[in-house]
Amino acid sequence: MGQKLRLSGLKSGWLAFLIILLYCIPLYADAGTLFIWASFFHLIFGNFLIAFVEAYILIKIFHLDKKKHVFLIMLGANYFSFIAGYFTLFYIFKNFFSLVKYPLYFYYFYIILLWICAFILTVLFEWPFISIFFKRIKKRFKISLKASFFVQSVSYILIFSYYFFVVFVSGMRIWKIEPPENFISSSNILVYYIAPEDGNIFQIKLNGKGKKLFIKTHINVPYARLFTKRGKSNYELWIYKNGEKHLLVKNFSKTASFLKSDMKKPVDTSWNFGEPAYLIPEDKVKWEIFTDYWQDYGISIENGQSVHIAFPDPFHNNWAIRNVIVVSENLIIFQSFDQIIVADLEKKKMGVITSGRGPVVTYSPSLTSTSGSFER
Repeated sequence: MGQKLRLSGLKSGWLAFLIILLYCIPLYADAGTLFIWASFFHLIFGNFLIAFVEAYILIKIFHLDKKKHVFLIMLGANYFSFIAGYFTLFYIFKNFFSLVKYPLYFYYFYIILLWICAFILTVLFEWPFISIFFKRIKKRFKISLKASFFVQSVSYILIFSYYFFVVFVSGMRIWKIEPPENFISSSNILVYYIAPEDGNIFQIKLNGKGKKLFIKTHINVPYARLFTKRGKSNYELWIYKNGEKHLLVKNFSKTASFLKSDMKKPVDTSWNFGEPAYLIPEDKVKWEIFTDYWQDYGISIENGQSVHIAFPDPFHNNWAIRNVIVVSENLIIFQSFDQIIVADLEKKKMGVITSGRGPVVTYSPSLTSTSGSFER
């Protein structure tokens, strides 16, 4: 009987895996924009389908009667575990990234740990519902716990397969995450940014080396942003915060990253999506780059093939990508989760330059060497 049970479960699991696999493969071309719809589908329809599969397994393998009652109880169990699991996981993981310096380097670990904890909680939350079917059997709780574990193992093959193709194939699966110094050689490109810890402006090399204080500003405004304007002969450095713009350095640099819309109507970090800023002339860029407002959509990059950067996360909205700057033909930087991140579009690698907000980029040090202060 035990061997028959294992073989039957194995067949059911692989059948579920193949169904979801065949269903999700056609979504690959536009998978980068499907995560929100995937979550919506899971909430509205997914739990209904999963309850049907779990009820079918319990009826066929454990020979349960009253088929309609089994389905209704498992439907209630799925919605209960979905809601209770969400709030439990939120409580567990809400401060996860506050424990690390650079959240990007722990993103994969976080997602894997999230899946493991979700599975354990689902087994435990649906266990009392499944125990109802075994109330006349000796060792009811032990057997029902094993049944819950078995049923969730099969259903999680469906869930994991579904999200694997919608999320990882579309977003992060093809990207290697490592320190910038591993894939960017010594560079004369400098990044200027607002440090979250003290609100001062620093400069740092693109490979994360050579950090220096530039201006003491003490601006602890989460969505404050640096930007540049074209002056008569050089670029000017400005800051935008709380709906106001202020000039920081008049003769900032001969070359600097520049966003056309900043000349007339700059915006803060929360609204700085869409077209990127450019350090090099736009006609030298072979990629079409666009940043979406929604966190789960991220950056869409087109060059004959679709490349996508996004950080889906049900419990943290800090991963929204903003302040994208095209640095060279294959390099971009952007802000996410108070990190300045550089990505090599050819090598498919990315890494954290530093913790920071509202970056601008130049080819060489500022024309004005300053460690002065700005008070406003």
